[in-house]
Amino acid sequence: MSQNYYGIILDVEFKDPRFVNQFKIFAKRRSRSNPWILYGVVVDPNKIKKTIKQVQQNLKSDVS
Repeated sequence: MSQNYYGIILDVEFKDPRFVNQFKIFAKRRSRSNPWILYGVVVDPNKIKKTIKQVQQNLKSDVS
C-alpha cells in the first residue's frame, strides 16, 4: 500500500493563483497581514513526478 504525499503551497507563487485548485486540498489559511493563501495539499504517489513537473512549470520566475 502506497501512502500519499503532503505538501504546503502558496497561491502567490504561481503564475495563475487558481493552479492550486487542481490539488486535493486538506487545509487552507489566509494570511492576515500578507496577500497570500497557504494550502495543504495531497498528491497521489503515482502522480508525484508529473505533479512536480507541473508545479515547476507554473512557478513564477524570480527574474523581473
